[in-house]
Amino acid sequence: MVGAKCKIESDELLAEVVTPQIVVLPKFKQRAELDNRGLPSSLIVTCKADKLSGTASVSSQEKAIGTTVGDGLAAALITVAVSAAVASSAPWAYPADVKVMLK
Repeated sequence: MVGAKCKIESDELLAEVVTPQIVVLPKFKQRAELDNRGLPSSLIVTCKADKLSGTASVSSQEKAIGTTVGDGLAAALITVAVSAAVASSAPWAYPADVKVMLK
């Protein structure tokens, strides 16, 4: 819906936008020494347009780490070791699209 006013908030963030809009969020690093490895809180998105309104909650997720096997077992072992190292420090990510149903 074009022209809906939306508020995006969490414990770490606050933004107000008018749809359609692209919002760039900061990357939150995963760190073993942080509570829950630094997992940021869920985003609460509340939108209003005329007499319609709606709310959606969006949780962050671990950034996907992919592995490929094509060079034999040694390459697979190296890939897995590198992926494990990256996964321990990779940023958390929110889904690319957020849909809020207005009623």
